[in-house]
Order: sequence, then structure tokens, then C-alpha cells
Amino acid sequence: MLVDNEDESNHQINRVSKDLTQHNWGMFSVNSGAEIRRGEMYIDIYRCHSLNGQKHLLREELTQSLGLFNDSYKYDESIFQQSWTETTEYAPIDRVLIDMLYNHW
Repeated sequence: MLVDNEDESNHQINRVSKDLTQHNWGMFSVNSGAEIRRGEMYIDIYRCHSLNGQKHLLREELTQSLGLFNDSYKYDESIFQQSWTETTEYAPIDRVLIDMLYNHW
């Protein structure tokens, strides 16, 4: 649910944090522990000028902040590809991973 009051939120999406995104254009953090209760993510829309690049960062960082934390060089079409891409949709392998994480536990 979207809320207007920051105190009511459990996940925040921020446009930029120059200190946190100095070496990348997006990042996330979540609380430690077995259950994710709070998180925040940062997307640098000032250095990433491409709309598809910004959409990619939003999808990747949000998905990773929900439990799929790592990137990989293995699948070029994946939203989790470590190298820079402007993929804006989940690849078939991404959908399998998301399904495994949320529907098989």
C-alpha cells in the first residue's frame, strides 16, 4: 500500500543518495534478521538519464530488497545481470527464482 506519511511506511524509494550510490546507480538495504520488515532503496536518476535505465534500476532494486539480494553474470537477459543493462522485464529465469522464493517455502 502506498502511504503519504513516511512514519507509516515500511519501504522507502528514494531518488538519490550521493554517499550511498557513489559507485553504482542503485542500491537497497533491509533490516537484518529472518524476516524483512523494513527497507529502503536508492535510484540515481541524475546520472542515469535513460528512462529504461531508471525503470530497470527500480525493478531490480525493489525485487532484490524483497529477498533476492544478489546479482549474477550468468544470465544476460536477467534483471539481476551484474553488468549494466536496461532490461525492464523479468526474464523467465527471474520468474522461476521469484516463484521459488515466495511460493515454495
